Amino acid sequence: MKRPEFTQSLPSGTRATSPLPHPGEGAGERAKRAPLLKHAKTLRTHQTEAEQKLWYHLRAKRLCGLKFKRQKPIGPYIVDFVCMEHRLIVEADGGQHGGAKDEKRDAWFAGRGYTVLRFWNHEILNETDAVLERIRETFSALSPGSSPVHGRGEHE
Repeated sequence: MKRPEFTQSLPSGTRATSPLPHPGEGAGERAKRAPLLKHAKTLRTHQTEAEQKLWYHLRAKRLCGLKFKRQKPIGPYIVDFVCMEHRLIVEADGGQHGGAKDEKRDAWFAGRGYTVLRFWNHEILNETDAVLERIRETFSALSPGSSPVHGRGEHE
């Protein structure tokens, strides 16, 4: 299906056409997202201790060769960590999380094909190996036929 076009009359009397932007790509959408992007950048520079510890293990494809991004805006939300290739979101939750608000958020992501894993900060800090193993298991379940590969710098 051909995208709609925008036609503009030029001073020379000719007409120029260009395709309209895809939904979410127009200048107005970028302006709406600017505050979210700024907040995501702030969150990246002010990580909790648990987020820092988890990021150490997720960054640079250290876990199963997966590429994770941190504090990534997706729709109206900012997720702590996401592997876009496998639509896997990992959230580090402190005391302010839980309840109906997180359930609504998780349902929004699930409706768009994401799997969300949530871990309490104390789990990340005190049971890091178990947290990483759960992420590995979830990745394996999401991508049948691929075996987890130990990435660079991963320690057993």
